[in-house]
Parts: sequence; structure tokens; C-alpha cells
Amino acid sequence: MCDTRLAQFGGDMKRFELARFVPLLMCALGIFVVFGPMLASRLELTHGGLADGRLINYVLEHGYRWLTQTAPHEQFWNTPLFHPHPGVTTYTDVLVASGPPYWLARALGAPPDTSFQLWMLVVWSGNYALAYLMLRRGVGVGRTAAALGAWLFAFGGIQRIRFRHQQLVVLPYVLLAATGLCVAFQQRRSRRERQVWIGVFFVAVALQLYTAFYPFFFYGSLLAAFAAWGLLLDPSRRRLFALINEHGRWIAACAVACVLAVAPLAAQYQRSADEVGGRSHEQFEQNVPRVSSWLLMGEGHPLYGSLARSGVLGPGATDKHANGLGLVTLPLAAFGLWNGRRRPGVCLLVLATATVFAVFTRFGPVGGWELLHAYVPGASAIRAVGRVGMVLALAGAVGVALGFDRLLRARRWVAVAVLALAMAVEQQSGGIPRFTHKPTLRHHIDRIASRVDPDCDAFLLTYAPGHRYVNDDAAWVQLATAIPTVNGRFGNEPPGWELRAYQADQPGANRRALRTALDRWIARNDWQGRVCWIADRSPFRLPPRRRPAGPKPTAARD
Repeated sequence: MCDTRLAQFGGDMKRFELARFVPLLMCALGIFVVFGPMLASRLELTHGGLADGRLINYVLEHGYRWLTQTAPHEQFWNTPLFHPHPGVTTYTDVLVASGPPYWLARALGAPPDTSFQLWMLVVWSGNYALAYLMLRRGVGVGRTAAALGAWLFAFGGIQRIRFRHQQLVVLPYVLLAATGLCVAFQQRRSRRERQVWIGVFFVAVALQLYTAFYPFFFYGSLLAAFAAWGLLLDPSRRRLFALINEHGRWIAACAVACVLAVAPLAAQYQRSADEVGGRSHEQFEQNVPRVSSWLLMGEGHPLYGSLARSGVLGPGATDKHANGLGLVTLPLAAFGLWNGRRRPGVCLLVLATATVFAVFTRFGPVGGWELLHAYVPGASAIRAVGRVGMVLALAGAVGVALGFDRLLRARRWVAVAVLALAMAVEQQSGGIPRFTHKPTLRHHIDRIASRVDPDCDAFLLTYAPGHRYVNDDAAWVQLATAIPTVNGRFGNEPPGWELRAYQADQPGANRRALRTALDRWIARNDWQGRVCWIADRSPFRLPPRRRPAGPKPTAARD
């Protein structure tokens, strides 16, 4: 009898010790799967291609040089692109709240491109760690279940397909806000703890706006739907009024502080919106999600890519429409959410996600986005509406964690192992990865920078016809020379900046037209400096991507 009890105790202890390491193992697995090529190359290869990845890196570097007051980055709102036009920083995401890991790497001596690689590792690991925290403390599932749900949120296909748009996967503050909301409504928590997490919620909301606007808007829409259903349903409404009755003054103080904190950035965004105007119907029409968008996983997906390329589910094979969880993961998440339906927060999350789906999705000729675009503040800045599918990652993570938690409590070990493996296989990226060779790209930028006269007040870079990365290269030449550039490529362009149409360096009429557009730009901004024109004939080229066989996607290009 004693030996049997000791053996059982020993087995329980082994399972307990193993469970403690599962979260770390899952995080390491996710980092290895996502960043394997970069790590295997000893950081010589980096993700993101030559466009948005380098733009995000540039924005982070601008924040660092602003902190260190390095010329010409002394004024945060005046990024030295589109020179001499002021206030162009808010033409794109500011990313300042996500800057500390990058700033630390730079302060320790890492160059900008290496700091960006380290920043990516920290951001993706942080997403996993905070998703795990939310599922453990907010939802209340076990370690292994929380680790599997966090893995889906941080390293699942919905995130990985947006690798070229790293600003869309900087979600630590979204997760902190979700955790704060969950803990604040838990009656078993002490008054002090609930107050702390209420404060965390409002701080996280403010910091998310100071990070990236798309996640702020889309998860803000989910939060608004969550609050609306919370007020409509009696049990949750009673909980909300009880929370307000107990912590009303603290909630009001935190809300006021949050509004005051975001006011400077909101004012700058509004100024930029007034200057450049909102997105037109033609700019967002093809990017509004269809029903099929919530099933697609990208044209490059090893299992479902052919379905996306075939057009059977309609348009939307690009990452703007690839919002699916997969034919295994989606039922697993639904199973978990159904089993957790008696939890008020889970019920509200399902209703809120369904509401976002219904409002943002176009059903044939009918859709609610046009109304949001016309009347909701900030909606006119959204072009890639289909990226609203990122909110499905949160509901999916909660559902998967609850589903695995139910199976683990029932000791269905085989089912857990099979489903976890199937989920991992299914969550492959549906995007087509782009890598750049860091040393070669550095040499290319240094070669161009050596041609810029140090006495220039600004420079303009042009390439031969057919090269789309001239403005991204110019931004990095600006960092190398510390000289502002007339070039620029943000989400918007200043009024009167006509250089994009003439940037190919051609003889004859096109070159004269470019000179005329440059002169008009300088006169429009009433500037008297000297602009050096660098006409380069050897732009950097990426090797062609290996697209899967099949018909081309019908969605709009990036």
C-alpha cells in the first residue's frame, strides 16, 4: 500500500515538474519556428523584405535618435523625411511605446538593423508571455492549456502572415488591457489588486495608441462591442455597476489620465488627417473582408494555399484577407468557448467577436464598414480593413486554452497530444517570406551614402525605372549621412509632394518633370536650402519570391 502511494506521488510530481517547463518549451518552439532562418544565419538574414520592415526599423531608430537628441531627429514630430515638410511623423505609426527593447539594444552598442532583429525577438516573446499571463490570471486555465492558447495567439498563422508588417503584431498592451479587464471583474480578487489592474487597463490602452493605430482601432472596436453587450445583458450589467459603485472614483481618475496622456498624439493624428484627408472608397473597397476572409490562411499556406489561390472562397488570398484559424483549430476553439459559455467574460467575448465579424464583413453588396468609415473617429485612416481579423486571434486563444483545459482535466492525454500537433502543423504561415542579407544591404546603403555631399542641406535619391524601394533606401541613407531627405514613404504623403510619379531617373522629359516637381515642392515649403540629387544606377534587388503554382490572387496588391 505504501509503495503504491509513493509511486503515485512520484508520478504526480513528475507530471507537475513537466508542466512547469511546458510554457518555456512552447515559447522556445514558437521562436524557433518563426525566426529559425534568421537565427540559423547568425542574424545575417532578416525578415521583412525591403519595404515595410525597413520602414518600421526606421521609425524605431527615429525614436531612439530623438531620445538621444541626434541631429536631425531632435523634434519627434518632425521626422527628416519629405524634407522640409514638418509634422510627418504621424503619417504612420509612431511605435514609441514599443521602443524600449530597441532603445536598450542601441544603447548597448548594437547597430540599427541588429537592434531591430532583437526587438522582433522581444516583441514576439512578449506577446507569448502576456498571452500566457492573460489566460492564467484572467481566464484561469492551467499551465499547459494556457501555454497552448498563448502559442496560438503569439505564433499562430494570423500573426505570422503579417511578418512584413511588424507593427501589426506588437500586441503586449492589448494583452495587458485584456488581463486588466478580466481581473477587475473577478470578485475573488482583493480591492487593492483590482484597483491596480484597472490602472493597468487604462495605461495599456494609452500605450497601444502610442504603438500602432490598426491594433488600437480594431481591438478598440472589439472592446466597444464587448461593453455594449455587457450593458445589454443583465448579469454582466450588474457586475459592471457593482464595479463602478466600488471603484468609481478610481476609474474616473484613470480614464481622465488616459485621455490626457493620448491627447498630444491624438491632436497630431488629427492635424495629419486634416492635412492629407481620409481614405477614399477606392482605396479600401477591395480590402473590406468577405465571409471567405475569415476562412482563408494565405496563398502560401502548405495545406490551404491552393484553396486561397483557386478563388473558390472568393477574393482575398493576400495577408489583408487571410484571417482563418484552420479546420482543426477553429472547431477546437469553438469547443472550448462552448464549454466556457457559463463564464460571463467568455460569453461576452464570443458575442463581441461575432459583432465585429458582422459589422466589418461585407455580405455581397451589403456591409457596415461604409457607415463606420463615415461616422466613427479614426475609421477614415483605415485602408486594409481586412486586417480586422486579428481580433479572432484573441477569441481563438481563449477558446483553445479552454478546450485543452477541459481535455487535460479529463485526462485525455492522447487527444491533447494529437490536437496540439495538428494545431502546430496547421498554423504555418500562409505568407510568402522575404529575407534580406544584412551585410549586402549595409554595403549598398553605405555606397550611396558616400555619394552624398556633407555640405548638402537635403538630398533626393532617384533610381532607374522599375525599382520601387528608392524611398526606403533614401530613408536609410538619411540615417547613414544624418542629412534630411526629400524622399519619403509613409502611410500618407504631404500635400503637394509630387515626386513619386517622377522618381525613376530617365533622360529627357521625365527628368525635367522631376526637376520641376522638386522646384515646386521647395517653393511650396518656402525653403532656401541646397538639395543634392543622387541619381543611382545600381539599386539593390531582392531575389524573386517562389510563389506557389496556381492562378494569381484577385485581391489588391500591397
